[in-house]
Amino acid sequence: NLNLPSGTQSGATALIGIRYTVLDVLNDDKFSLALAGQTTPIGGTGVATPNLEASKGSATLAPTSVFPVAIAAPATGTALYYSNDGLNVGDAITVPGNTFGAASTDPLVVYVKTVATAGSSAGITVSYVPGGDPITPTAITSQITSNIQESTASAYFSSDAGAITDVTATDVDITAGAVLNIAATANNTANATATNIESDALANSNLAESVGLQNTGVSAGKEGTITANVDGDAISSATTVGTTGATANATAASTAGSVIGIDDVGDNAGDFIFGTTADITTNVGTSADHVTVSATAATTTGNADANALLSSNIGINEQDSGEIEVGTNGTIAAGAFNTTNASATTVTGTADADANITNASGIDMETGASLITGQAATVSGTANTSSTVVASATTGAATADSVLAQTSGAEIGIVSAGTSATITGTDTATLSASATSV
Repeated sequence: NLNLPSGTQSGATALIGIRYTVLDVLNDDKFSLALAGQTTPIGGTGVATPNLEASKGSATLAPTSVFPVAIAAPATGTALYYSNDGLNVGDAITVPGNTFGAASTDPLVVYVKTVATAGSSAGITVSYVPGGDPITPTAITSQITSNIQESTASAYFSSDAGAITDVTATDVDITAGAVLNIAATANNTANATATNIESDALANSNLAESVGLQNTGVSAGKEGTITANVDGDAISSATTVGTTGATANATAASTAGSVIGIDDVGDNAGDFIFGTTADITTNVGTSADHVTVSATAATTTGNADANALLSSNIGINEQDSGEIEVGTNGTIAAGAFNTTNASATTVTGTADADANITNASGIDMETGASLITGQAATVSGTANTSSTVVASATTGAATADSVLAQTSGAEIGIVSAGTSATITGTDTATLSASATSV
């Protein structure tokens, strides 16, 4: 027995679930349906006979003349999707990357949040992270094809992870009448490994953030020293094989969000201020130990998909109008180092490997942000990015992409120094992408 939306039948678009009975099973992967208690297969005028792929835990509903159909979220704000009795809370499933409005075509991993099999709430809710809030789009306007992952490993930092943090950047949090010394160290790793032999394998690692000093205003009557040492890694590996006549897909997804030394220095003058001298040093990764985002997917008889995403690898980040103010001499040294790799290999399926870095910068203080010193300002910023992407398929298509959207050694909107200013920026980026298909 299966529960599917009543939109399965011609002319019906309500979300109330209807119970069905499996009639015939062909080749262990396709079956016909009838309404519960009946023996006539569903079909008829204007409706193609539904075809559900049941092998390897997948369920694809494809009545061609009914879909796409708009399925609005109910009044409770919880989106319901196609469900069968085989789904359980916590199951990981993959859906097309554009299911919830994103432009990506890469598989999107979501997790079953709730399961209901009767009444007006029949269906499932899904979340982006295990146990997270349900996804609530306003409407789904296309057929959803989901694939249950038999072997799954998920390592998640779903929210804050930092040494010294605050919720807002609107005030001074730490005040020293004379000397201020701050040492902030953050070292966080999300590592997921999934292995299988006969069926799908999914490894999903997510590091929402790893920060040293975040939204923390400081005020020193005299001199101040701030040192932030930050590392953050997201690593995933999915390996499977498959059997003769049956595919096994390998999906590896690694995401690192904000890996930043000092994130936001306030939004007003006086939020980050030193009476005399300031010595500020940040290391986000080092030349010997880079921030690492790595995804590896390998299979023999199915598709391999590896995605590595790094949003921010930044030494000092200020995206608003914050100011660093120093009474006399200010010295700032900030470095950001990352390695973002993806590898997808298969024999009989397709291989797709992607690495995307949004911002890798030593110092990124936008147009409205400023550094103000009474005397000398000495600033050095270093950014180093390395990315290797490999996709290999023997009988299928192979695609490899490595993308770096923004990088700079030192970017500061305004520098105002009373006597002298010395600014040095160094940016090194090496991107490599290789796709092989025979």
